[in-house]
Amino acid sequence: MVHPKVRKALEEARKLVADLESYEDGPINHQAVVKQTERVRIALQEPIDLVTRSIEFLALGGAVHTILGIRAYHAMPEDGSAITADELARVTNVASTVIHPIYRVAINHGIFTETAPDTYAHNDLSRALNPKGMGSFFMIALEFTRAWIHLPEYLQSHKTDDIFDLVKSPAVYSVGKEHLGKSYYELLELDPDPERREVWNANMFMVDQLMPIVGMFPFASLKEEVEQDPGRPYLVDIGAGRGQSCFAIQKDINGAFDAKFILQDLPGVINNMNPEDYPGFDLMTYDAFTPQPIKSTHLELLL
Repeated sequence: MVHPKVRKALEEARKLVADLESYEDGPINHQAVVKQTERVRIALQEPIDLVTRSIEFLALGGAVHTILGIRAYHAMPEDGSAITADELARVTNVASTVIHPIYRVAINHGIFTETAPDTYAHNDLSRALNPKGMGSFFMIALEFTRAWIHLPEYLQSHKTDDIFDLVKSPAVYSVGKEHLGKSYYELLELDPDPERREVWNANMFMVDQLMPIVGMFPFASLKEEVEQDPGRPYLVDIGAGRGQSCFAIQKDINGAFDAKFILQDLPGVINNMNPEDYPGFDLMTYDAFTPQPIKSTHLELLL
């Protein structure tokens, strides 16, 4: 006889088995199976499980944040060979008693491989955290997490309407720079660490890789409309990054019917782009929180 406590979990588990038996490889099926595994876990979960699971993931986030922040990740051999905790401590100039627990937490979650006691090497999951790739998602999430952590004290110390003021936002408050009178993205432009700015560019590139713009909208359907009014720009891409979305759209519809693209982003991005690499594109510095200077386009893209 099935215990009442697991009846729902067993029902969800049977669905999971059916999904696995009929599995066809692809992102949609993959996500469906992952969600179904979560339904099995949730059906079994008790209050203490929720608390401990939350603590585990907070610890994991803190561990990975530290590994990246002290550049221990960057010191690990990219070829998969191992490096000791003592060597990481020497390279990063932190105590080995810091290296041991943060890597222990990561390894318990399958990130990195411990090839010998206190000796670590990359694996597929750890490589996914590369800040120049998918790891940029994690780095940007940390930016938002900092604001969430400070949100209670922010709400207690600010007026109700301050949350709508870009220079008094929780993100600005969380980095202690409200006195500069700058928005979060303006502060990002002033950041002396070029790698931190590059994380945002890498993040936007990875968004396009994992959530491709082509297919989200029938861009080719505007062909007749664009050709009737070729003077209007075909598309304005706000927060364009390196123009990856526009290149994909342009290729997908064979040059966008000879219409013009306008790529807009903050000065720190646009001013570092070579116009020769963007034939047929207008590069324009623009803050998305200010009025849009381009008033007549066929499409606007904001991701």
